[in-house]
Amino acid sequence: KEIFDAAGNHVIHCTYSPEMPWAPELERLLNRFLHTLPERDCNVFLRRYWYMEEYNEIASKYQMKLNTVKTSVFRTRAKLRDYLEKEGVTI
Repeated sequence: KEIFDAAGNHVIHCTYSPEMPWAPELERLLNRFLHTLPERDCNVFLRRYWYMEEYNEIASKYQMKLNTVKTSVFRTRAKLRDYLEKEGVTI
């Protein structure tokens, strides 16, 4: 999973163990959040943070401008941060 700082900047990619008590809840929240997104935004976000694709690869795959991909990822991170905070997750 990806970890962000308070400003929404990507900090680290990490994995979690199902034995961690908060892991199932975080997974549930992330899945719920992803289902709120328009399909393209969801796909771009997953390509960047789940499949670890570079911005230019995503842009090529979806025939998007590079800056459009970067903007989409930035805005989706902000939405995720807001969503998690509303759900009581401390960022």
